[in-house]
Amino acid sequence: MLKQTSVILCFLLTSICGWAQNDSICVFEGTVTNVPDDTEISLAVANTPERFGTYTVIPMTTVKDGKFYFEKAMKPGHDCYVRIGNFNMGMGINVQLTPGMKTTITGDGTCAYSWTAENDHPDQKESNIYAKFMREKMVDYLEIGAKRGKASSGIYEGTTEEDKRSASEVARDYNSQLNSLIGKYFDTMFEFMKNRPFGHSYEKGTTVLAQYAYYKKDEVKLNKCRELFAKFPDDNSGYARSIEKWLKPQYKPLEQGDQAKDYLLNDHDGKSHSILETLGKGKYLLIETAWKACEGEKACRPKDELKQLVSKYSDKFDIVTLAVCAKGIFDMKEFPREEWLELNLDTSKASLFVEMQETYFPWEERFIFISPEGKILGKCDSDQLNEEFKKYFPFAQ
Repeated sequence: MLKQTSVILCFLLTSICGWAQNDSICVFEGTVTNVPDDTEISLAVANTPERFGTYTVIPMTTVKDGKFYFEKAMKPGHDCYVRIGNFNMGMGINVQLTPGMKTTITGDGTCAYSWTAENDHPDQKESNIYAKFMREKMVDYLEIGAKRGKASSGIYEGTTEEDKRSASEVARDYNSQLNSLIGKYFDTMFEFMKNRPFGHSYEKGTTVLAQYAYYKKDEVKLNKCRELFAKFPDDNSGYARSIEKWLKPQYKPLEQGDQAKDYLLNDHDGKSHSILETLGKGKYLLIETAWKACEGEKACRPKDELKQLVSKYSDKFDIVTLAVCAKGIFDMKEFPREEWLELNLDTSKASLFVEMQETYFPWEERFIFISPEGKILGKCDSDQLNEEFKKYFPFAQ
């Protein structure tokens, strides 16, 4: 998955909830302008609670003469995401469904913020209030977010690695523009939300704000998020668990100068390894975390740079890649395996995954540099690898 802005964009999309009826068939009717005929309309359906935040994409229909229609049997409480186009992130409406709902969607073009949805559920009315406020107060943020979403589609749809890298660079540029506006977004939405009642849109909005405050290490904003979080019911929902991780972290992050903490993880043959097992031999250690099952992350990962560094300095440092994915994916023959030691940071082992993430990569840094004595020298993201490698590993200077 991409950096936190990607996640923020997904949460910003208008949420739709459906009023429970006896029939499980949900009906979707859409009328859109400036959308070419034969544009694909798909439904991304949320997976099980154990895989919170992941979706299975199902193509449903296409646009004909500015209209689309489809039906889908849904289970109670399932989120879904009505999307226009193939992989366009942010190009549609996030929907929380109950069986039997009928939703009417209207929109102009492929920008999510210009789309609206109507049904009788009170959460839908609340969602529309949030969407209207955003269109009035944060149109610049929404427009850049839509451009960033369109650029991100190229990462998934690109036919060559060069196409994907190019699309990733464009998306990162829009990310930078969004980051310059996130402070304004936080202040604007907090003032709006502090007097709003708890609901699905409130829950998602708090998630966005808490994530931003956490990654910025801004204690003032974190306290504001704690004020919002006080309205949450004690139901331990997926959103609540994510927010608690940011507002009430269980583990102290390892910082520069700290002694590295060891963990045991399995390789592709099921053999257990210590992630620090190569230390004590006079060599430095580079630990990488990689969401290799995500196309967006794969496009951003500096695989060629890593290969060059290993080829040039393999006698000076070792590398361990922590593949962040479920064991079933890690065990697949098709999973792209590394030439060096690769271990599975299994996302289904919730307690271990949370501990390692909060300890080693709390702000989604991708690389950690460790001295031969096991001290944390520094951390960095993917686009800083070469520069930081020379900074922390003296043999490369």
